[in-house]
Amino acid sequence: MHQPYGPPPAFLSPAASNYHIRAGSAAVDAGVDAGVTTDVDGELRVRAPDIGADEMRAVYLPLVMRTYP
Repeated sequence: MHQPYGPPPAFLSPAASNYHIRAGSAAVDAGVDAGVTTDVDGELRVRAPDIGADEMRAVYLPLVMRTYP
């Protein structure tokens, strides 16, 4: 895929027609708020929107802190 501007968007699997963007993609949070509130999957667009039809959803893992004697 030819990208005339900037780095490639880092799709998950373009060969399998999976054009969701992966974490770390240059498209994440690089869009402009155009008043579109949901992405192609119906997920909300919050904060800075991603470029393209998909809004990448980060997965946050819980932090477990343990102390050992």
